[in-house]
Amino acid sequence: MHLQAPFAGSSYLPAEISLCPLQSYKKYLLSGNDSRLAMEVGVLSGDKMTSTGQAGWLIFGPYLPLMAGQHQVLFRCTVGESGLAGAYMDVAADKANRVLVEYAFEEPDDAGCFIVRPILLNTSCADLEVRGVRY
Repeated sequence: MHLQAPFAGSSYLPAEISLCPLQSYKKYLLSGNDSRLAMEVGVLSGDKMTSTGQAGWLIFGPYLPLMAGQHQVLFRCTVGESGLAGAYMDVAADKANRVLVEYAFEEPDDAGCFIVRPILLNTSCADLEVRGVRY
């Protein structure tokens, strides 16, 4: 899914990614300035990553080891004047060679969450990666 749409420089400010196994209580909560997250086309200001307006991954990481099973990913961010502009995210493993799920951003809920989706891992992985906002 590579959607083509114009993109303005301050449209996305990722503030939080949450990964939570549904069958246990261990939860990973990552803010935009977490050292396990990186940017391809963004600028870090405090705990927020702001897009530079170029196509590419605004946020990717954290390369977490996760056991097989069902997990949930939550992606929370702020949208600027240009709206969603065709952004999407995916969740990958095995050095991004195995894309597990891919979602287009939709309008956020009342808490600012764009993506709250289940992820099924048939086998454990050593490097779960969440990537967001690419055109």
